[in-house]
Amino acid sequence: MQQLEVSKTDLEHLIQLRTRELQAAKVRAEIEARTDPLTGIYNRRSFFEEAALLIKLAQRKQIPLGVLMLDIDHFKSINDIHGHLIGDQALCATARVIAQHVREVDVFGRIGGEEFALLVSADVAGTVCIAQRVHRDIAKIVIKSAQGPVSFTASIGVACLQGHKDILELLQQADSALYQAKRTGRNRILEFSTAGASA
Repeated sequence: MQQLEVSKTDLEHLIQLRTRELQAAKVRAEIEARTDPLTGIYNRRSFFEEAALLIKLAQRKQIPLGVLMLDIDHFKSINDIHGHLIGDQALCATARVIAQHVREVDVFGRIGGEEFALLVSADVAGTVCIAQRVHRDIAKIVIKSAQGPVSFTASIGVACLQGHKDILELLQQADSALYQAKRTGRNRILEFSTAGASA
């Protein structure tokens, strides 16, 4: 009878342990599903989900919002010359630098290969100011490689929420400004209004 009690206690303990392990695994799986595996920030899907929620809230409360679309300049050359490991380090370093400018209310994610998006609770001037700080700090990144130190710059497109835009429309405007920034020499920040709607 005592042996049966011990077995029952052991079994209950094992069930509790296994339940905790399953819960931890579920949490890990949820984090992995929402996170870019390389940089640890939001992946594309999560960025869009969180950004859509923030935009709805901003429209309801009439809070200004701005978005930065950022692309590492000549990223393919970094991979071609220094290898994908250095390219990965460049992406991680860029994510870390941008993350230093992210507040709890902001939404930050990697939405493409070397492309990042940051949705900020700020007006036009505030959004441009954040873009300038991010741009400056990315230019300070130095990565060691077998061929010597690697540094790089970024191009940034900026757009601000006006009226009833959704996240797709807002990002399209920032992407249009980013494209114009890259087309006119890279290593610069352009606002959608100055880039022109046809850019």
